[in-house]
Amino acid sequence: KHLKKTAENLQNARGVRMSDILMQYGFRIEQEPQEVDAKVLPLPTLSFKSGGAVQLGDGSWNLNGVKFASPADMSSFAVVDFMGDSNHIPPVLSFLENQFKVMDTHGIELPANIDPVAAAEVIKVQCKSGEFDAIRQCVIRAIDNAKQYFIFDRAGHFRKNNVWFKTKAVNSETGEIAPCLVIPPNEQSDDLSIMLPQENHMPTHQVTWNGGTPTKARLRVKVVTGSDIKEVVDPFDFRFYKGKYEAQITPGVWQAAKFFGFMYLHPSGRDEDHIHPEQRQCHITPMISKSVSDIECPSVVFAYLPNDDASTYHILKMVSKFDCGVQSQCVVATTFAKQRNPDQYCSNIALKLNTKLFSICKRSRAWNTAFDSKNGIPWVAETPTLVIGIHLSHGLGTDTTTCVAATGCLDDGCMQMAQELKVQPKSDIVGSLLMQEITKSLCHQFRLHNGNRMPERVLVYREGVADNNFGPIVDTEIRAIRQGLFDVVSSRVDDFECPNQSLCQKKGCVFCTPTITFVVCQSNNVPRVVPSERPTTKSKNVPSGTCVDKLIMPFQNGMQLSTSEGKISREKPEGTNMQLFELSDGGFDFLLVAHGGLKGTSKPIFYRTILNENFVWRKNEDSTPLTKEMLQQCTYCMAFQYGTASKAIRHVPVLEYSKRLSNMAMGYVGYLLGRKGTSNSYIGLAEREPDDNNGEHEAPETGPDHYINSDMKDRRIESGLKTVLLPAFSPYSISEDGTVVYRPPFRPHLSA
Repeated sequence: KHLKKTAENLQNARGVRMSDILMQYGFRIEQEPQEVDAKVLPLPTLSFKSGGAVQLGDGSWNLNGVKFASPADMSSFAVVDFMGDSNHIPPVLSFLENQFKVMDTHGIELPANIDPVAAAEVIKVQCKSGEFDAIRQCVIRAIDNAKQYFIFDRAGHFRKNNVWFKTKAVNSETGEIAPCLVIPPNEQSDDLSIMLPQENHMPTHQVTWNGGTPTKARLRVKVVTGSDIKEVVDPFDFRFYKGKYEAQITPGVWQAAKFFGFMYLHPSGRDEDHIHPEQRQCHITPMISKSVSDIECPSVVFAYLPNDDASTYHILKMVSKFDCGVQSQCVVATTFAKQRNPDQYCSNIALKLNTKLFSICKRSRAWNTAFDSKNGIPWVAETPTLVIGIHLSHGLGTDTTTCVAATGCLDDGCMQMAQELKVQPKSDIVGSLLMQEITKSLCHQFRLHNGNRMPERVLVYREGVADNNFGPIVDTEIRAIRQGLFDVVSSRVDDFECPNQSLCQKKGCVFCTPTITFVVCQSNNVPRVVPSERPTTKSKNVPSGTCVDKLIMPFQNGMQLSTSEGKISREKPEGTNMQLFELSDGGFDFLLVAHGGLKGTSKPIFYRTILNENFVWRKNEDSTPLTKEMLQQCTYCMAFQYGTASKAIRHVPVLEYSKRLSNMAMGYVGYLLGRKGTSNSYIGLAEREPDDNNGEHEAPETGPDHYINSDMKDRRIESGLKTVLLPAFSPYSISEDGTVVYRPPFRPHLSA
C-alpha cells in the first residue's frame, strides 16, 4: 500500500511512473505473485504412554484421555485465591478438584499421603487487593502455609497416619538432588530430618538400646497384605492413598495393605539383629538433618485470578520467582467458568505443569518424539548437542532496558529446558559478558542433566536480528559464546591447552570448544507463501511443514557467509581428533511454515545461517554434517516439542520460551528496578570496576553494559556471577562468603 501510494504521488506531482524508475535499476513490477517450488517436510512421530502413534492433523493433535509419556510430579503446592466467594464463579476448591482429577488422568504424580483438595482448603490464602505489597505478602504467606502443612506437619496429618511428606532435597555439599521423605519434627521442635532412597543412603536412623553402642539402621514398615500375609517394605514403597494404605511388594504395583508397625533393619541383615521398637526400649535418632531451604516445598503456587489483568500477573510471576524461587501457575476464574468442557481447559493447564515441573529427578515430557524410526530430534540426537534460543525484549519509549532471555534444551528430544534471564541497557546486541554467562550457565545445566557430559556441538537460534546487524552479531555474540564455551571446557581440565594455541589465545576456537552453528530467525519478513492450487486445509493456507529454499534467496546463499574460509579454518592442527567433512556449501537459508494456519495467511520464518561449523568439522564418528536439508528437518521437528500446546508452533520452542520469558520480565522490570510498587530494587547497574593499575587510568567512556543482582553486589565473587538474577533456577549455589557449588535447580524451566 505504501509503495502504491508513493507511486501515485510521483505520477500526479511530476508525471513520473514508478515502473520507469525501477527499470533503471533492473527491477520491474509483476502483476502476479512469483511462483516457486516448495516442499512439505516429513512429519515426526509422536507417542504417549497410552496408545500408539498420535494422528497429526495439519500440525495438531488431541490430549483427551492420554497418559503423558513421562509424567511430572507435584509433591506439594500453595494456593492464592483472588476470587473469594462468588455466586457466579466456581470457587478455587472446585477448580482444584477438577484440575487434580485431570492431572491424575494424565499420570502426573500428586502429593503423596494426603488428600490434595483437603490440604488446599487448609493452606489457601485469600488476597483481596491488587497492590504490589498486598500480593507479595499473600504469596509469601501462602508459601509459608504450605511449608507448615507439608514439611512441619502442623495439621498432624502425616504423624497421625504413620506416613511422611514425599518431596526432593538437595545435598548442600555435593549439590546432588534426590527424592526424600521428610520425618515430621516434634511439636516442640523445628529440627528437620529426612530419609533418602536406599540406593542414595542406606541407613536412615541411629538406634541405641540398653546404653549400648549406637547402630546405624534403616527404617522399614511392617504391613499385612491380602490373606493376612506379613511383609516388610521400604518407606518409599508405602503410602496412604485416597484414605487407604497401599504397599509396593512387587516393583511398580501398588496393592491394598494394613499398617502393622515399624522396625529397623540392621546392616548385618540377620533377622535376630533387626530392631523392633515395641520389643526393646530404644533411643532412635534420624541420621540426616536438613534446613528448610534444602527441601523443595512447594513445587508450585496456584493463583486463582478474577481476570487476565497484566499487572497482577506480572507481580505474581516476579514475586514467585525473584522473592521465593518457586514455580507458579495462574488460572483465570472467569475463563474457567465459561468452559463447556472444563476437563479440556484443565488438560491444557496439566500440559503446562508437566513441562514446568520437569526436574533432574523426574525428567517429565508429555510425549515421545521419533523421526525415521529413531528416537529424538534428527541430528540433535546423534551426539550430545546443546540447542539454545535467544530473544530480546526492549522497553518502550524512554524505558532504557532490554531483557535478554535464553533457553537451552537439555535432552535429545528438545523438550526438557533450562532458562536464563539477564537485563542490560537497551541494545539490539547482547553484551559480551552477559552472553558469556548465558553460555556458561546453560552448559553447566546441560552437564548436570547429562551425567557430567559436556555438549560436543552447539546450535543457536537467535530471534530479532536485522541484516545490518549480522556483523556485530559475529563480532560480539558469537565471539562471546565461544569464550563462554572455552571457559567451561578449560575449567574442567588442569593445565588445559588448545591444540591450536597460536590462533586460539585462550579465547576459544573450533578445535577446543564445541562446534557452533548460529542461525538467525527473522519472523518479521516480507514473503508470504500461499498454495498455487486449491488448498486442502480449511484455512486455505499451505500445510504445516511447507519449506521454500530456492529462487527467492539466491543472493544470500551465493554469499556462503556461514562456512567461508575467513570464519572457519580448514587446516587441522596436530593433537586434534576432529575430522573434516568434504562437502560443497550451497547455502543454508530457507523459509519454513511449521505451524498449521488458522486465520489469515500463514507467515513463514526466514532462517538465515551466519555460521555453520557443524557443516565443516565433526568431533566423532557419530556426527553427520548439518546440511541445509538436515537443518530444515531438525528445525521442523522441534516445532512439535512446545510443551504448552498440542500443536506445532511457528517458532522453534527454544525461541518461543525465551520470548515468553523476556516479555514476562519486561512486564515487571519496573518493579525490579524499584521504579514502581516498591522502594527496594532487586537489580542495579553494575559499577565500573577499577582497572589493573589501581584505577589510576581514566575509565573508558562507555558505561556499564549489564545489570546485577542487588543481593550479589557486595559478595566476593567474579563479576559474571553477579548477573545471576534468579539463583533458585540457576546451576549455581552461591553462599554469603562467595563459595560456589554447582547443582541442578529443583525446577529449571521458567516460562512454560
